[in-house]
Amino acid sequence: WRERRDKGLCFSCDEKFHANHCCKNRVMIMCGYEGEDDDVTPPSPAVTEEDPPDESPE
Repeated sequence: WRERRDKGLCFSCDEKFHANHCCKNRVMIMCGYEGEDDDVTPPSPAVTEEDPPDESPE
């Protein structure tokens, strides 16, 4: 980061940075969730081999 700033380069592209700079190859990443909040179920606990077997009295 320091080298780019010292050279006056944009942090996103290799062009010189100035007040009206606009990167040519901009990318927009959109993240979202589609669905109802009521439909969300909590994750079930994972079962591993380390879990002790169920001990039932005989």
